[in-house]
Amino acid sequence: MTTRGTPSRATILLFTWAAGSVDAITYLTASVFTANMTGNAVLLAVATGQMRSLAAVRSLIALLAFIAGVVLGALLTAKNGPGQSHAGVRRAVLVETLILAVFAAVAMVQWPFSPRGAILLLIGVSGLAMGVQSATVRRLSLPGIATTYITGTITFLFSGLVQHWSSLKGGEGAPGGQQPIPEVERSLALQAEVFIAYTVSALITAVLHMQWASAVTVLPLAAIAIVAFTMHWRSAPVAAAP
Repeated sequence: MTTRGTPSRATILLFTWAAGSVDAITYLTASVFTANMTGNAVLLAVATGQMRSLAAVRSLIALLAFIAGVVLGALLTAKNGPGQSHAGVRRAVLVETLILAVFAAVAMVQWPFSPRGAILLLIGVSGLAMGVQSATVRRLSLPGIATTYITGTITFLFSGLVQHWSSLKGGEGAPGGQQPIPEVERSLALQAEVFIAYTVSALITAVLHMQWASAVTVLPLAAIAIVAFTMHWRSAPVAAAP
C-alpha cells in the first residue's frame, strides 16, 4: 500500500485565501486583524495610546485568541512518532475547519446577546482559527512561506529575487550548499502567488461584504474545507502497482 503525496501548491494558496478573507472580514466588521498579528499589534498599541478601550479590547482578544490557536496548532501537529507529522497536520486542518464553521455560524445566526458580544465572539473564534493555521503551515516547513503574516513572505520574495537576479547576472550556478536555480525559481514563484492570493482574497471578500456581510464568512470556511478534504483524500491508502 502507498499513500498519495504531500500538500500541494493549491493547498498553500487555499490557506492564504482563507487568511486574506478572514482579515478582510474582521477588519470591515471590527477594525481588527485576526490573521495578521503584526498589523493587529499596531492597532492594539494605537487604541491603547488613544484611550479607546473598546478598540483595544478587540485587538487584545484577537491577539490572545491567535496565541491560543498557535498553541493548539502546535500541540495538534507535534510529532509523536514516525509518520505522525502528516497525521498531525491533517488533524489540525480538520480542527481549523470546525472552528471556521463556528465563525460562519456566529456571523449568520441571530444570537440572543448584543451585537457587540457577537463581534467579540467573531474576533475570538477567527483569531483561534488563524493561530491554528499559522502553526500548521509552519509544520509544513516551506522556505519563506507564511500564510498569515504576509510581510515575511514579501520580504523573502523580493530579497530572494534580488539575490537570484544577481546570481544570474554574475553567471553563477548553484554553489555548494545552495538550492539549484530551478528550485529557487519555484520557491520565488510560490511566494509571489501567496502574496497575490492574499491580496485578491481580501479584495473579493471586501466587494462581496458590501452585499452579503454575514454570508461572506463562508469563503474562508470553504477554502479550508477543501484543504481538509484534499489532505484526507491524499492520505487514503491506495493499492500499489503490481
